[in-house]
Amino acid sequence: MRAGVVLLALFPLPVMADCLPGGQVFSCQIGAKTLEVCNETETLIYSFGPPGAPELLIAEPLASVAFQPWPGVGSSIWESVTFTNQGYSYEVVTSVERDSTAPEDLQGAVYVLQNDSIVAELTCDPGTASNSLDVVWDLKESIGQCYEFASQSWQYTCNN
Repeated sequence: MRAGVVLLALFPLPVMADCLPGGQVFSCQIGAKTLEVCNETETLIYSFGPPGAPELLIAEPLASVAFQPWPGVGSSIWESVTFTNQGYSYEVVTSVERDSTAPEDLQGAVYVLQNDSIVAELTCDPGTASNSLDVVWDLKESIGQCYEFASQSWQYTCNN
């Protein structure tokens, strides 16, 4: 959380409103607002609000941000990344149905949680989800982390 405070102190909000070129991990529209996850120098940034003027920015180091990859089972392929701020968690989720007869549109949403209870669920407008969050897997591997399946956590040494 300190990293997020420092990052926001160093960069005024208008500078941080959009992802840097090549830094977009995910984006979608939720009504008149934009949800974005950006990668900037080993930091993931959650941004939500009107385009160019986000209401909420949360920055977390890539090494410690909570990324849950698809476990390989179920009717949909999904991933999530969770950001925390002042007692709330913002879980960004992407999913696509595995059923070949289901529409192939990527779905996206953000769940706002307080003490593990959902207080809000905002769903991306149909057709606006840019891409899945699976790129976070590659980003974590690029800093030397691996996913330990037994503990379901990111480590620097794995025994898979």
